[in-house]
Amino acid sequence: DVYVRDMRKSKPDLVSINSAGGPANSTSFDPNISDDGRYVVFESLASNLTTTDKDPSSIPDLTDLDNKDVFRRDLSNGKTVLVSFNFQNTRSATGESRNIAVSGNGRIVSWESQSRNLTAGFVERNDSVFAFDIFRRDMATGVTTLVSGRLGSATQSGNNGANFPVVS
Repeated sequence: DVYVRDMRKSKPDLVSINSAGGPANSTSFDPNISDDGRYVVFESLASNLTTTDKDPSSIPDLTDLDNKDVFRRDLSNGKTVLVSFNFQNTRSATGESRNIAVSGNGRIVSWESQSRNLTAGFVERNDSVFAFDIFRRDMATGVTTLVSGRLGSATQSGNNGANFPVVS
């Protein structure tokens, strides 16, 4: 589970919950918080945090990292939203998503993923290993962009994979 603690309060608040306040039905971890403390982003294997997280099973398999998605919780309005959408913005992307970074104001979320359907027209490199690429999502516009692409390409994966994004 993911918690946040306001030092002015006596107890921490659970963050890894859905917008109705229901708890996650699986593990959530690796949180990151915006500078102003309004947004918390985290990874989760849960399938019940949003209606758009349509992983194959309603009972998450802790060994199936393809179900690991990225979420953002707005502590001001109590909304939890999926970040790692597929490029049609209809459901969660396939493939593992992890190692999140968030901008100071919470608008930009970046992460590494093995997903091949986060951006339209994605072309993976010709290798036998599903290496990770870096993606970023503008939460205001809903647009996800491949960051670690080949020079001059918005859709073609880089040569050797990329890890641990940083957002300023």
